[in-house]
Amino acid sequence: MTQRLKIFIAYCYPDQKWLQRVRTAMAPMPPEDFVVWDDRKFRAGNAWKNELSAALAEADLAVMLVSDIFLDSDFVARANFPALLAKARREGGPRLAWVLVSHCLHEAAGLNPAYAVNDLDNPLDGISASRRDAAVAIIAAKLRALAAGEKYVPPAPPAPAPTGRRGSKASAAPPPPPPEPVESPYSRRLGQLVQARFESVAQLRTLERWMLWAALGFLILSPPASMARGNFLLLPLIAGFSILLATLALVLRTRTDLLAHSITGIQYIRTSFEDEALPGRQRNLLKQKAGQLLGEA
Repeated sequence: MTQRLKIFIAYCYPDQKWLQRVRTAMAPMPPEDFVVWDDRKFRAGNAWKNELSAALAEADLAVMLVSDIFLDSDFVARANFPALLAKARREGGPRLAWVLVSHCLHEAAGLNPAYAVNDLDNPLDGISASRRDAAVAIIAAKLRALAAGEKYVPPAPPAPAPTGRRGSKASAAPPPPPPEPVESPYSRRLGQLVQARFESVAQLRTLERWMLWAALGFLILSPPASMARGNFLLLPLIAGFSILLATLALVLRTRTDLLAHSITGIQYIRTSFEDEALPGRQRNLLKQKAGQLLGEA
């Protein structure tokens, strides 16, 4: 009798559709082979710590569905989940893997790119539906292989087209590729807004660091500059300028944090448009909110 595999999956509840797609692609593995944790299980107190440790101890593979919402959830804020999984792995725990489902600052969360099972330049919500289905199928195959402790072997390429007597290709033309699905204009424009805000956050973080370094440099250089010129009035002036520069950098940090936090809400609205089961009233409310966001951008 073959040993049953256990796969632990951590995700944030708004990303439930990605969980369903990955689990569907991993069929025919039965539901009891999966241990699923979402951010709703982080209750008050410390009882969840024992439950989480017990679930990881039984698992053969631990998987994270990573998005900006996931990085902003209790998985990172309370459980420091990436570090917890790395520690469990060092102690003989489950093998590790993670799936990037949306653009986010995963580099800053301590996630090892070696454990990613999809292309980090093309997260699942950033590719077309037809490419996404193929990517999810490959992800599922990799996860099944990892859970069994095996190496993923990609399928063999299709055989070349048959040739005629004189070496020419057969006259039968291959079927045309299926048309690309039409992406929702709201989803496309919100995706562009998210990308623009990610770039703005990165630029503002760089500016903030330069301002803090400049403030520190002016503060360090103010005494020797005052002594060299014999004018000690320069000392309070340069020190005051350094303090002003540092204060502006901290104000900039606050604004940047607010901008980075707003990306989570935009991503949630964007991914909700792809939920076919969403009631019409909620969809209309999302359209109104998306219109406001795009009008402010």
